[in-house]
Amino acid sequence: MCIAVFNPPGIILKKWAFDNCWNNNKDGAGILYVEKGELKSFKRLSNKEKFYEHYIELRKANKGNMVLHFRRANYGEPTL
Repeated sequence: MCIAVFNPPGIILKKWAFDNCWNNNKDGAGILYVEKGELKSFKRLSNKEKFYEHYIELRKANKGNMVLHFRRANYGEPTL
């Protein structure tokens, strides 16, 4: 089962919580956010540290709500 985290403005997900989500659902992760009125997404299949760095950059630049999704594949190879 996947993990979805609602991330309101002004809150940065602690590294230990992020690690817990990724380590339990390590088949890829993504972020949904709104930029200039348009829904955007960012996805990554590997490299937890680079994903977290990108999340921090997005969180600091984006003052709106975000959703983080940590995927656990049920079957087949994980893909974007």
